[in-house]
Amino acid sequence: MSMKRLGSRRAARLATILASTLILVLALAGVAIALTAGNVDGVWGDPPGTNPQEFRWCYAPDITDGPAGDPTSCSTSSAGIQNEPTSTLTDENQVRYGDPAVGFGSANRSGFGFNGNNDVGSIPADTPFFLGRFTHYNRPIYASPILTDISLDVTVSGLLCDDDSVPTEGSTQTFTYDITLDETNNNPNNWPNNTCPYGMTVPYNNPYGGCDDRVTISQVPDTEFTCPEGVRTVQILGFIPGDDCELAYTPPTSSAFVTAESSQNEACLWARISDPTNPLAITLASFEATGLADRIVVSWETVSELQNAGFNLYRSQNSYEVGERINTELIPSQAPGSAQGAAYLVEDLDVTPGQTYWYTLEDVEFSGSTALHGPVSAKVLAPTAVTLNDLSADSPATSAISGWMVLLAVGVMLAGFVAFRRMRTN
Repeated sequence: MSMKRLGSRRAARLATILASTLILVLALAGVAIALTAGNVDGVWGDPPGTNPQEFRWCYAPDITDGPAGDPTSCSTSSAGIQNEPTSTLTDENQVRYGDPAVGFGSANRSGFGFNGNNDVGSIPADTPFFLGRFTHYNRPIYASPILTDISLDVTVSGLLCDDDSVPTEGSTQTFTYDITLDETNNNPNNWPNNTCPYGMTVPYNNPYGGCDDRVTISQVPDTEFTCPEGVRTVQILGFIPGDDCELAYTPPTSSAFVTAESSQNEACLWARISDPTNPLAITLASFEATGLADRIVVSWETVSELQNAGFNLYRSQNSYEVGERINTELIPSQAPGSAQGAAYLVEDLDVTPGQTYWYTLEDVEFSGSTALHGPVSAKVLAPTAVTLNDLSADSPATSAISGWMVLLAVGVMLAGFVAFRRMRTN
């Protein structure tokens, strides 16, 4: 065998090995490193202070595509009814309270429900995932005191780190969130300017409608678990109201949502698994709106813009709705992924004099996660009317001033013409 043929075979073999290695590297590069989570279950705690009138803990069937509705069973003495073996890890746990104004029994009491995601699956870090469905059962009731604040303990089981190892603290962790309710007076006539603070979806006394309420969620100091890649926690991104909200992440999310009277109000809670020191995209130094005669100037300044891709700005004619987006394209971050901040300014010209507008700022992360800030409000100034009585056409003073101005203008033109002729002559 010639050395030339041997060299050719070695070269071919080496090329095959290199090609195989390259394919393997590319295949491994296409595999996303992700955490894993299994079932999510939420259990309601004790209301602070005195229990609301007719307060009770309940559980209801596991309905994956909507609220469970009527509870299966309730207890006025033990929150443990929400746990096994009485209930299951996949059902909807509820709290109910008040004497029904219509009908009877716990099905006609007001309250909250939470049904966690039964199988979360693979979750890349900092990526939004569906945590569970929240429902405000806003029924007509008589109650004193009413429910204004309660904790929700959310337990996530089946947690695995990026390398499929079990976190140091174990594969089951509990995270606590605080739910507050702004229960408004239903009669709009009891509010300034006869206007409900959050609007009115169901008309007053039709038959038991009235002013809408607002539910807010906030995160109690983070529970943390430790993985080889670092410390992690489950951060709430916020509510997304509406049907089928569990099917896809459709920002913006909000830490609060408005709920109608005599209605079953549902919203999906979305979250992400992240480093507890990792802020949600940006830290704002300021967010302001200033009204001028023909526009509103909206400005904001950031302290940092970690993971931030840009912003959206929303305008509404009330304080309880996010409203419509006024920027056609994402307002790009001036310091994407930076610990440094930047200043922004938007002039809104599509406004009406004398009208007050509310603006909500949405920051958008590279991962698609969003957070809302605000709202802030400003009133468009009405144009100032000026009456020119002393400068009317009938005024002798006006005629004299106008005459002198015309003569002055003619004189300037003649002087310019003479100067021009002299320049040409020279």
